[in-house]
Amino acid sequence: MAATTPTRHQTAQETMTRETMMPMPKSTRYRVMTTKKGEKIRLAFLKGGAVAEAKNLRTGATHTPAEFARDRKNQSLRHMMVARST
Repeated sequence: MAATTPTRHQTAQETMTRETMMPMPKSTRYRVMTTKKGEKIRLAFLKGGAVAEAKNLRTGATHTPAEFARDRKNQSLRHMMVARST
């Protein structure tokens, strides 16, 4: 993949980010929030309000849609196990 030359209005970091990261739609909105543990994360919201990714700003770790789906599945399984035990 050939590197694109930055235009007058793009910085080197913006160009590198667009080439190496997962492409997000232009309508994506970002919000930074602090978790209960005090870590800052950046949430990427799609047009419908769904979270597309979560990125830990200190470590750079990214939580993807596949990981969100796995977490939901595990949460529902834990919920069912608790309901059976009571």
